[in-house]
Amino acid sequence: MGKRGPAPKGKYEGKSKVLSTRIRPDTRKWLEEAAKKSGRSLSQEIEHRLRWSFDQDELTVQTFGSRRNYAFMRSIALLMEAIWDPDKSDATHWLDDPQAFWQVREATNRLFDMMQPQPPFQPTNPYEMFGGGRRAARELMEDIKAADPAADLDRTSERDRLLARLQEDLGEAAARANVDRSSLETLKRALALALRQEPERDDDNIGEGESE
Repeated sequence: MGKRGPAPKGKYEGKSKVLSTRIRPDTRKWLEEAAKKSGRSLSQEIEHRLRWSFDQDELTVQTFGSRRNYAFMRSIALLMEAIWDPDKSDATHWLDDPQAFWQVREATNRLFDMMQPQPPFQPTNPYEMFGGGRRAARELMEDIKAADPAADLDRTSERDRLLARLQEDLGEAAARANVDRSSLETLKRALALALRQEPERDDDNIGEGESE
């Protein structure tokens, strides 16, 4: 039986399980350098980074809903970085640059097209084409625009605090967002007329921009 090392101390004392694994030499080098900087033993550094990885996985799911959501949103972020270079000191943010905004939107739409499930969904009425998705986007922007960054933290929900942060970080883009409900209804009714269909009604829009 090999000689036992010193008893674990600090944040990771009480360890009783042994894990033996093989790693690449460069990985070992990084771990040793990190342990030297942190003041932890090599064993403690390994456990620290393993536990941290689980925390990061949980944070990713909490923030994006799932790992797949994160992967897709990160792909969109890479498109943004390819179109708009944040390292240029004179670069206007793509949200405020009409040309860059158009390019990011087209690239993102193309990414959606390439990843759509098969067979593609074929909407058969105006509500399927313009109802649920656009309504969800409109309601989200309404909530972001209405958020109060100065609200009492003890009396606001985690979602309300997130909406306030989104409002602050989006800045002018959130302020100029058009959430006019009547424009969506007008578009749906025009399409319904063209298709000779009677559109499904949104109960929450009755009385807005029209008389009953």
